[in-house]
Amino acid sequence: MKIRKLQNNNLISLLFRPQFVVFCLSVLFSQIASNMLSIVLIVLTYNITHSSFAVSVLVLAFLLPQVFFSFLGGIIADAKNKRKILIFGNVARALVLVAFFFVKDTLAFIYIFMLTIAVITQFYIPAEAPFIPHLVKKSQLLAANAIFGVCLFGSILIGYVAAGPAMRIFGSNGVFLFMAALFILSYICIQMMPNVSLSVKKLRTEKTTVGNIVHLYKLVVVEFADVLSLLKSKRSVASSFLFLALSQVIILILATIVPDYARRTLHIPAEDISVVVFAPAAFGMLVASFFIGSKFTKISHEHIIDIGLILSSVVLFGFSSIDLVKNANIVFLAVGVTFLAGIANACIFVPAQTIVQTHVSNRSLSKVFGLLYLVVGIIAFAPLILTGVFADVLGVRVVLIGMGVALLAIALAKMAFLRDRITI
Repeated sequence: MKIRKLQNNNLISLLFRPQFVVFCLSVLFSQIASNMLSIVLIVLTYNITHSSFAVSVLVLAFLLPQVFFSFLGGIIADAKNKRKILIFGNVARALVLVAFFFVKDTLAFIYIFMLTIAVITQFYIPAEAPFIPHLVKKSQLLAANAIFGVCLFGSILIGYVAAGPAMRIFGSNGVFLFMAALFILSYICIQMMPNVSLSVKKLRTEKTTVGNIVHLYKLVVVEFADVLSLLKSKRSVASSFLFLALSQVIILILATIVPDYARRTLHIPAEDISVVVFAPAAFGMLVASFFIGSKFTKISHEHIIDIGLILSSVVLFGFSSIDLVKNANIVFLAVGVTFLAGIANACIFVPAQTIVQTHVSNRSLSKVFGLLYLVVGIIAFAPLILTGVFADVLGVRVVLIGMGVALLAIALAKMAFLRDRITI
């Protein structure tokens, strides 16, 4: 009787679906490796240069492929077998990581390495989250995205916490072999997942290379117009799409200034930012994802996003003034503020992604996510450059206050002008 009651709970019942569990394990292994990689490369870059601008360039090296390849990756993910795409993505990234083990970690090579990983990732990501509707019922999507969020943010927590110690244990080169092994574990999990039946016609192959390029160009133009038309026709999807992009941009900008913030404000070495800054934020995301999926199912998705935006602005103001608090342990305060930052980001991510998955058909979902990462790359480009420059010239405090004011203005504008126009 108790088991039947548990199975009636969407969040718990999903844990009785082997295919969904295997998918979550693949997300865990893949994302732990990805997030460890981000921290390792940020630390290596900052230790070589001691410059926030150099870290900005590193992040841009990841963003540029998003602009050029993410939408194409979405088209391919909708037209091809998503399972095979995920398999290729894990194997390819593992091989690149193994190659890094044999190369000296110079700044130029770190940038080239990041570009290579980023190109592969643009074909992987659009196939990952859109896999969820193929594994669960529509009524289980919020719970499934909450679990996905727990896995995603839990892997961020593990990856960020493990990055510093792993660098000390395996060395700055040996750590790449460890991360390659995690990608292989994700590959093994995906091998046990089902093939997804294609919802659209396979990409056609022309007889010549020029013919293929022309066909691909026309396909991208047509599909891009279709996705824009979809977003225009569904206000709830367009709104959630933009706030999903905003949540990603905030994370990228903070990642740019965190090493300098840790050294100048918190007075800790760059290797410790994974434990002091990133890990509490990931834990906050994990906790918030669990409660959103289990306790807050009756609350409007839009209201949860509002809470996330307001809380994000409060967090940024907290970061900017944390060193002004007298007779307090700054590191402990930073852990508390970053925990709230994680909660805020999850309050935007989980409901926004659920709205998109609920209102977009499976045949277009990967293209929408592909466009999402393209938009993130475009929106974040200028802020990342300016953030790195301003942080080096004016200091991190000015950047944080500016971000807090901008985010608060966006939150108030959303609540004042968009709420009555969006129906979920």
